[in-house]
Amino acid sequence: MNELFLSLGIEGWKPLASTLLLPPVPMLLLVLVGARLMFRRRLLAWLLILLNELKRAPKTAIVVLGGGRGAYAPKYGMSTLHPRTVDRLRHGLWLARETNLPWW
Repeated sequence: MNELFLSLGIEGWKPLASTLLLPPVPMLLLVLVGARLMFRRRLLAWLLILLNELKRAPKTAIVVLGGGRGAYAPKYGMSTLHPRTVDRLRHGLWLARETNLPWW
C-alpha cells in the first residue's frame, strides 16, 4: 500500500486516508446514511443501522504479527526467528495473559 501512495505521489494524503477509512468513521457514515434513508426506505435504513451494530459486536483477540526469520542456524538445523519477532511474540503473549484474550 505504501508503494501505491509513493508511485502516485500522494504520500501526504496517507494520514487523511487512514483517518477516513479506519473506524469509527465508516460506522458513523453507515448510521448517517441509515438516518437519511429512514423516511423513504425504512427497511434499507434499519438494515444499515443493524449492520453497524453487528460490526460493533466484540470480536477481540490478540494478533501477533511476525517480524521475519533469521538465516539458517546450523546448531538447530533450521532457520531461527528474528529478534524482532521474538520481542513481538513475547509482548503479545504477555498482553494475552493480562487481558485474558485469545492470541493468534
